[in-house]
Amino acid sequence: MSCVLVVDLGSEQRHDLEQHLLAADYPVLSAGSAKAALELLANEHIAVIVSRLPETEAVELDFLEAVRRRRPGLPIVLVAGASTAIGHDLAGAVDGLVGEPLEGGELTRAVATALERASTSARDSREPGLSLMLLTVLTNSIEVRSAGGQGHCERLATLAGLIATELELPEKLVTTVRLGAMLHDIGLVGIPDRIVLESGTLEPGESELMRTHPLIGDQLLARVDELEDVRAVVRSHHERWDGHGYPDGLRGEAIPLGARIVAVADGIDAMSVYQSYRTPLTPHQILRELAHGRGTQWDPNLVGIAIAIIRSGAFVLGRGRVESDNQASPFSVARATVLVVEGDPARAAATQDVLEDALANVEISRVTEVDAAARLAFGAEWSLAVVDGALPDGGTLELLAALRAASPHVPIVVLVDEVAGSATDALEHGASDFVVRREGYLDELAGRVRALLGVPELATSVG
Repeated sequence: MSCVLVVDLGSEQRHDLEQHLLAADYPVLSAGSAKAALELLANEHIAVIVSRLPETEAVELDFLEAVRRRRPGLPIVLVAGASTAIGHDLAGAVDGLVGEPLEGGELTRAVATALERASTSARDSREPGLSLMLLTVLTNSIEVRSAGGQGHCERLATLAGLIATELELPEKLVTTVRLGAMLHDIGLVGIPDRIVLESGTLEPGESELMRTHPLIGDQLLARVDELEDVRAVVRSHHERWDGHGYPDGLRGEAIPLGARIVAVADGIDAMSVYQSYRTPLTPHQILRELAHGRGTQWDPNLVGIAIAIIRSGAFVLGRGRVESDNQASPFSVARATVLVVEGDPARAAATQDVLEDALANVEISRVTEVDAAARLAFGAEWSLAVVDGALPDGGTLELLAALRAASPHVPIVVLVDEVAGSATDALEHGASDFVVRREGYLDELAGRVRALLGVPELATSVG
């Protein structure tokens, strides 16, 4: 059940506020300190905060800033003395202001108004979809593991959007198709790198595990209300028109239209770029393969539309290129600088050892405390950071903010214990990628780091 959180910093005199809200049938929780309030915010379903202005306005501003970092859209109603002068910064940080002494239903009306505005804002924000920053982070995470390489998701979204537009679909559905194309392989984050990046034939068990990535992607997006319509695209983009696809074996028009569009676009882009087992196909070869898979692998109508788009020149097929085996590492001359922030000293040492083995020329700074890491974030230029996803007192998210402020483009890998929750929060707060701590996770970390830094695989194995 969603509750109203009543906060009176440094005071236990919250009874009057609670009674006004309880009389209007609002479920109420209360806190007398910022720490207690933030703990409730993390563990309970809070719909709105009612905060009484403390003696020092700066204390309230600090508290509101901490709330906004954790829940940017959460409505906040401020209660203050009728004669109290409210600064411009504070007035702009809240969604409602109520003067004391409280009269009639003034407080409950302010709460209702703030909730309605927040609900309207949430509905409006769903229309354009995911923020550009978060979408970029997620697609980067996909492309690190994708055979299509850099730019794959954007090319896929462009072609899928052209097909959807040619079908004269509503603009909202075109947006859903494009988002589905951008996020189609997000489930690969739950598959070990040794399987995803394998250039040879997978073992039967590995192949079965690989086929679970659409289900993992569906589960990841289930936590994001704004992406509810995108889930079907992500789940079903490997289904086949003839019913021999996965994960559900859907056939024909039982496959969601958005997923059918993305499947065709994904096949075209896969054929047009370099793969570990072959060079890119020529446009003529791609058209021939599309004709061959029409009505078996792909929706025949969509294949016809895609062929027409390619022939018209509206979409330029991706140009894959063969990477030379002798290509120099970016760090063959320049030295990589890596910041490792790991709360457990033994884990920190193990992480450092693996990275030193994985990178030929690297300088690693290893710390266990958030404050020390935050100082280092602004004290040097980093090639990459590896951060413990379970630092105490919300330290991980605060450190991510500091790293992003100091180095907006530095790759950041977060080590988490589970995909749900901490991994999603880390991505939302600026992480580039994450690795789940499970058997062999240090090998996965080494592979992710090499991929993010563009370092070729070393001949020696990483322990």
